[in-house]
Amino acid sequence: MKSEVKNIVILLRIFWTAAAQKIAIEEAKVLKTKGFKVTIIFLRGKVPYEYKEILNGVDYYIASETGNSLLSPVYDYITRLFRPDRSTESRVDFNMIKRFPKIAKKFEPDYVICHDQYSGLAGYYNLKKNGIPYCVIMHERPPDFEVPILGTIAKMYEKKTLKNAHKVYSMTESIAKSVEEVHGIETEVLNYAVTAQEFIPFKEKNDSIIAVSMWDRGRYPEIYLKIISALPLSFTLFMVGNWREKSLLEEFQRKMTSMGLDERVTLLSGLTETELISIYRKSKFSLRFSFDEVGGGMSVFESVSCGVPVVVNRKLGSANFVESNGLGAVIRGGSPEDLDIRGIAEFITQVNNETEYRKLQDNCRKALANLSWEKHVETLVTDMVGKK
Repeated sequence: MKSEVKNIVILLRIFWTAAAQKIAIEEAKVLKTKGFKVTIIFLRGKVPYEYKEILNGVDYYIASETGNSLLSPVYDYITRLFRPDRSTESRVDFNMIKRFPKIAKKFEPDYVICHDQYSGLAGYYNLKKNGIPYCVIMHERPPDFEVPILGTIAKMYEKKTLKNAHKVYSMTESIAKSVEEVHGIETEVLNYAVTAQEFIPFKEKNDSIIAVSMWDRGRYPEIYLKIISALPLSFTLFMVGNWREKSLLEEFQRKMTSMGLDERVTLLSGLTETELISIYRKSKFSLRFSFDEVGGGMSVFESVSCGVPVVVNRKLGSANFVESNGLGAVIRGGSPEDLDIRGIAEFITQVNNETEYRKLQDNCRKALANLSWEKHVETLVTDMVGKK
């Protein structure tokens, strides 16, 4: 590593509305205030309308809008082998990953922060080509490597990527445990971070619930319809976020209509950060479940930043955080079929009063002390340049 780090590149594969992208943007802002020159490089994509607002003051570069090559159909097929619930939009573009050393040379970084192991692979190639050190931030567990032949190759490259990194971070303890089990590599848990918002007290809120995600089949959006159906008629649901597949959205809308929930469920997408925060703040409760992922779920932390109690299931990577800080409820259910919908309804009904709700909001305030961007970035800086 160079004796002094001044110029940092933050690398992501895709520019879309997801936690890694939002985290990277905030990292860039804080690093800039600390005197670093920072550029975010997205290997593929275009600026989402939702993120134009938060990009203000951030230097970024998009290498390709589509990432397309003659081998793109092959890359799409390989991606689906490892992540069957993901659409073409999630494709791992190995052509862009291999191009990164050439792209990086234009920006002359001293250090590269790679968000996810696939960006990390690009960082590895850049280390070998240009000698620039990199770290990897794992936002999800390693994929299943059971695919014949390709699984063995993918596992080998992922381990090589992580072993050659200057530092590897995991966004939750569950991810850290998974990485160690799969690759025998210890990682440091890097805290999520949010910006604290003004809380709206219980008496000024309507009976509304919010669920925010990048909706795909692996997140089983239909279960949220079952939950709202189990709650008193006064409750409404905001389903916020983009949908990976148009066909899934259409299926969901038909299901919503057949269940008679058109008046109780509102689908929202394309919200600016200001608009999203406004919906969070007005909501009484937030829902986020996982049935395959062990990431933390950015919406959990954004809800806490707005003083909104959360309901999660045990499998979600932030379940321990929610439980230990008294931020809501952790419900049993590792699969959609086993999710304790009755337990969710009972919890919401039980705490839907001013006394209990105030306790939950007080706990949110206390938890925010450990969710600062300053603390998040300080961990990265300390590992990059050492304690000053």
